[in-house]
Amino acid sequence: MSTERRRLERIEGALTPQQGVLLWMQEAHQFGDMISYGRWLVTQADEAYPLIRLPKQVVGAVREAMKGRPPEEVNAQALRAQRDVVFLVHLHKLVNERMMQDTEVLRLEVELLREKLRALLQHTALAQHVACHVLLVGGWELPKNSFSHLKPWQIYDLGKDRWSAKTCLPFDQVPLPARVREWVGERNRVLAEQQELETTARLLGARYFAGTLPLYPDLAERLALLAEVLEALGAAAEGLPGASGLSRAKKGERPGRRDQGLAAHLVDLAKAETWSALGDQDRACEIAVSLL
Repeated sequence: MSTERRRLERIEGALTPQQGVLLWMQEAHQFGDMISYGRWLVTQADEAYPLIRLPKQVVGAVREAMKGRPPEEVNAQALRAQRDVVFLVHLHKLVNERMMQDTEVLRLEVELLREKLRALLQHTALAQHVACHVLLVGGWELPKNSFSHLKPWQIYDLGKDRWSAKTCLPFDQVPLPARVREWVGERNRVLAEQQELETTARLLGARYFAGTLPLYPDLAERLALLAEVLEALGAAAEGLPGASGLSRAKKGERPGRRDQGLAAHLVDLAKAETWSALGDQDRACEIAVSLL
């Protein structure tokens, strides 16, 4: 065994459960995403798996640090360290799995919002074009040459003025402002869900991972990109009739009740999986039942 490898093992053997998990996260996150890390992991020996490697490290560190203490005290502390490290690994896995699933759903919803906005903008352009050419001054039916005495720019201005007052085409079943308001509501909901995921990840990172975001880099980037796209869609919708009330992405604000609820749910799931991994099925089932 090389000197460098022995030095690394001594460092790992002296880490606390949180420090050990943070070091492992740094290694795992270098793969960019959870799937790439998983593909690499299945080609490795069992000792590379975090739920095998990390408990062994922290238990060894506890026993080394507590040499000469009563065995029951050492065993209790070793069990506590093992439980803590297993919990953190499960929490890391669960938060990434949940974020992967929800981010993909949000991505599809953002694509739908994009297409709906495209249709609204095209509709707006069409309505403005019709307003400027049909001259919606007194109604849709106008005698021919009613305004032949006007210059082209005067006709255009009359059409624009009428467009500002009449915002639907004759064949519309739902007025354009109502359709825009519906779109704004959908966009605000998707943005709120994106913000909930982002805030939940930050909250768990601050509480359990010493301020380190527990998400794989690719997932964190995709989540941030969703907020940017939603902001861009909101900016593109400004100026449409009925486009008031567009919410904005908020960075660094205190977690709300929904954020804390999702974080607590993931923590409880991680606790249940931890007790199950440690062989305490009764406690695991008790937590699982409380989540139903």
